[in-house]
Amino acid sequence: DVKPEEYGWTLNALCGLEEAGESIPCEETFSDEMLVMAGLSDAQSDRLLAALRLCLQPNIALKAVLTPANRRWTAAYLYQELCMEHAALRAGKGARG
Repeated sequence: DVKPEEYGWTLNALCGLEEAGESIPCEETFSDEMLVMAGLSDAQSDRLLAALRLCLQPNIALKAVLTPANRRWTAAYLYQELCMEHAALRAGKGARG
């Protein structure tokens, strides 16, 4: 679990891959759960997502994998990006009927 005072930390820090250092000030609150996977192989990620869908937490809509491109993002920034992506996907599905 990530505490609100940690929302300004980088994903690397939240995943324990670097010291947290200073947090970027963040007024954001999250209304949805978010899952960030780090250090898993593709097969492990697939198994984790399948298990979540089947029995544990099928309602976690916001999911990401830690990558070189996003590792310096804050939790708050990732949340905004995932919300926009999720909204775009929902809009696309609705447009197709």
